[in-house]
Amino acid sequence: MSIKYASAAAALISILSALAAQAQDRLATVQYLYTECTTNPTGVCALYITAVAETMWPNGHILSTLPTDTSVTVKRAVAAGAICFAGKVPAAAAVQAFKNWAGPNPQFWGDSRFDGVVMALRSTRPCPVP
Repeated sequence: MSIKYASAAAALISILSALAAQAQDRLATVQYLYTECTTNPTGVCALYITAVAETMWPNGHILSTLPTDTSVTVKRAVAAGAICFAGKVPAAAAVQAFKNWAGPNPQFWGDSRFDGVVMALRSTRPCPVP
């Protein structure tokens, strides 16, 4: 009888693990972050988007200081992960840029929230490739 319960417990653990993985995947999507941003733009939404923006902003500076003989391939690679703001990235502006991009682009809602934030910020503040 204990084998029967052990099998049932193992099956339950397997099901719960699968559900937890699905929930985790859902939390990492553009749709989830967009929902967070529309209900609480100063919470997790602002923290996450600001962190991504603060990671991309130095690349914009690096891009502008690359030597003129740097290959176009390298410049494009740096630009892919860069945004160009004149100064520190304002959190509210970054959140608004994401909301403005995510709302009309539901085809990306299943993508990772990181990719969505990068696409949103680059569409708002792209860096010209010198």
